Amino acid sequence: MLDGHGVVWWDPHMLELKRELDAGQRHTQLLADATKSEPLADYGAWRTARTERVLAAATPARVVESVTTRSARALPAAALHMEATSEAASDRPGGSRFGVLVHAVLASIALDADEAAIERAVAAATRATGAANEERSAAVRAVGAALRHRVFDEVRRANKLRRNAPIQLREDDGTLLEGVLDLAYRDADGWVVVDFKTDDPSSAAGGRYARQVHLYSEAIRRATGEAARSVLFAV
Repeated sequence: MLDGHGVVWWDPHMLELKRELDAGQRHTQLLADATKSEPLADYGAWRTARTERVLAAATPARVVESVTTRSARALPAAALHMEATSEAASDRPGGSRFGVLVHAVLASIALDADEAAIERAVAAATRATGAANEERSAAVRAVGAALRHRVFDEVRRANKLRRNAPIQLREDDGTLLEGVLDLAYRDADGWVVVDFKTDDPSSAAGGRYARQVHLYSEAIRRATGEAARSVLFAV
């Protein structure tokens, strides 16, 4: 102590001289050295250009949306025809799994399938979907009633037919809509687009169902240049 002041002695031999810098220190030193040899304006220009490139890369070149998602929004009302089988109004299982089961069978079953063929097709689809026995029995009745309906009478007479067919439709806002339509066939007046429903199309979801089949019909119209009308078919 000297007049109340402390003195600290530093021994230079104790310092870690020529120590390798860690990554953070090296980056700081590199930037500091760069500002000495290059104008800061060059660095600022590079940083601005990089930011612009990152933002441009983050902007999607194409927006893809499902028809189901788009149909959930409010769209203009479209002309729509509705058909239904007697089974559609019966007391039977419902829900998405039952709907998937019936759709899977109607997507591929022979148009002239008899009762035995329907039962085999439903049995195979039941194993794939994990449906219950009561759903299996109801699906056999639903598919049979659909094949006997006048809609399928027209399908059997059609000169062109598409089943479970993927479609794409580019909207005015640039969005690319994608979906899979259940059934489309061509008669003397043009194309008829049919959307199968195993629940009540007149329910609260009816508006969404109508918009969905309208979008399928619009895709067919644009793709073929021919008229297309929409049918909701409760099976």
